[in-house]
Formats: sequence, C-alpha cells, structure tokens
Amino acid sequence: MAGTPQDLAASLATRKAQTAPQIDKLLSNGNPVQVQPILDQLDALKNSSLGVRPTIKGAINDLRGEIMDRAQGGTMAPDVLDGLRQNIGDYLRKNAPNGAVGTQEGVAFGPVKDQIS
Repeated sequence: MAGTPQDLAASLATRKAQTAPQIDKLLSNGNPVQVQPILDQLDALKNSSLGVRPTIKGAINDLRGEIMDRAQGGTMAPDVLDGLRQNIGDYLRKNAPNGAVGTQEGVAFGPVKDQIS
C-alpha cells in the first residue's frame, strides 16, 4: 500500500468504523441468554390444543429437559440454544411414529424457535 502514515491511519480508522457493528454483534452473542422465556413458550405450546399430540408433547419434554440440564443459573450460552433450535426437527422426528413429522408439528414450534432467535 502506497501512501503516507496519515493515509494508513485514515484507512484503518475507516475499516474499524465499518466493521465495528459486526464485531459488537459477534461479541454480544457470547452473553448468556435467560431461558425462562423459552421455557414459558414451551409450556404455552404444551398447554395448547397441539400440545396433546404425542409427537409434539414428546418433543416439548425432550427440549425442555435438555434446556433444564444445560442451563446454569437460569441462563445458557446463545450458541448452545441455537444448536437446540436447529435440532427441533430431530426432537420431533424422534417422537413421531416412523419418524414422520407433519407440517403442523413443525409449524407448532415456530414461536419457540422465534423465542430462541
């Protein structure tokens, strides 16, 4: 790179200003997340008309148990929660007859996924 030390300093300052929001976002993702709102959302689903379906009920119980096992002081690392969110389909398939999950079961967990995101 050609230029003066002032050009280099200006270039570095510009780059830092442009990348700071993304870096801040990445760093904030390491903050523990309160799990109670997610547990509340799971309880709301369990107490809904869909919560009586064996596939959904089993997936709720499995996911709730996983959160309770991993939570420390009512919080959990966001990357672990994201992993659980990504595996909701696996919890449903595990509890479904022949591993077949209908669209309604997947949609039922939409609010839970949104609460984790």
